[in-house]
Amino acid sequence: MVIDEAGRFAVSLLSGHLGGANELAQTVARAAGAIPVITTATDVRGVWAVDTWARCAGLAVSNPEAIKRVSARLLSGGRVALYSDMPISGQPPEGVDIASDRARADIVVSPFAGANAGASVRAAETTGEVVPAGVTGKPAGVRAQAPAPEPLHLVLPCIVAGIGCRRGACTEAIGEAFLLACGQAGISPSAVREAATIDVKAREEGLLAFCRARNIPLATYSAEELSQVEGSVSPSDFVRATVGVDNVCERAALADGGKLIFPKLAHGGVTVAFSKVTIELSFKER
Repeated sequence: MVIDEAGRFAVSLLSGHLGGANELAQTVARAAGAIPVITTATDVRGVWAVDTWARCAGLAVSNPEAIKRVSARLLSGGRVALYSDMPISGQPPEGVDIASDRARADIVVSPFAGANAGASVRAAETTGEVVPAGVTGKPAGVRAQAPAPEPLHLVLPCIVAGIGCRRGACTEAIGEAFLLACGQAGISPSAVREAATIDVKAREEGLLAFCRARNIPLATYSAEELSQVEGSVSPSDFVRATVGVDNVCERAALADGGKLIFPKLAHGGVTVAFSKVTIELSFKER
């Protein structure tokens, strides 16, 4: 954003939507009594800007290059289909249709990465059977069709990562187990809103450094609090003897009231489990 020498115009230059330059130009213009100069096509034409909405809703953009395709269709008077793993309150913007089929959507709001990733995890939410995500293949002899354009993927920050680790576990070991679990669950790492563990691990430097690197808060719970968490978990006599509760990662993931969607994965002295919590989305920009 730049303002001219006479203070007459506040001009948005780079990253008007995702970077917030348009909003900054308007704020500075109000403060300086200047005229905001906004040149992004969606704003000039009064068309819904999906990237502005994503930023206001706290959604990360996995593939920013797809924004141009969505905006171009809306600017030409076309329509786009939006699929969301969470309900969205409010009236959809002009040109936006709510899709029930993720595979046919132009915009996907989800914690799961890729068009089909997380399918078995999502199925587990309706069947109640918690299983790791798998890979589905095509029958032999079926001719592959030309792939459809990749939808714009807006990452929904609704995942809590329950983490257990042995004493002195390093940041690299925790990060490796975390990414392995994300890959198996089909979860985008940026969908994780919080890490959770037992309070005796609150000072583990490797875990603290992992959270700092991921810019996520760390919630801790006492053994008594974890023991009262409801839900099916994988009990361990060794863990109970060590920290006073039969399971850390799954119980910690569930402690905030979410639903377990990925069970305990153990790797290199670290255990990871994921739960999905409900967050509120609205088409109204805050």
